[in-house]
Amino acid sequence: METNDNDHQQLSDADFVEYYPQSQSERRGFILSPLIRFTNGWDRKGKILIPGYGNGGTMIDLFLLHLKNYFGVDQNFHALRKGMLEPRLAQTNIDSMPFARNTFDYAVIADVIQDFANFDELVARLTKIKSLIKDRGQIIIINPT
Repeated sequence: METNDNDHQQLSDADFVEYYPQSQSERRGFILSPLIRFTNGWDRKGKILIPGYGNGGTMIDLFLLHLKNYFGVDQNFHALRKGMLEPRLAQTNIDSMPFARNTFDYAVIADVIQDFANFDELVARLTKIKSLIKDRGQIIIINPT
């Protein structure tokens, strides 16, 4: 399959999951670097929400930074299938996340917001995520595309 980073929306969910590791090295520069900078003062035991978990790239980055108390959600079964035995993953969309308000200390939204259909959908999803974050919590949004 010959493709470039801008083609992922044209791929099926399964094809994109297989393609994604090819772009992992570039992703590290765009996502891991800001994570290093912005998570420096985070409580290492704080709960972290990863909406748009995908195949786990952000989880790996957080793990490398010794941030291991994460919970990932994604609606793409093909992306989650490799980690489905992980009890901290849920196959759902952002609107249906099974968490109570003020559950998380942090959220990392990495390489996700370009997938929303329009501005209103983006605002609605970010509002939902914000409701799950504690008052003094932080949300990092990284969008390399």
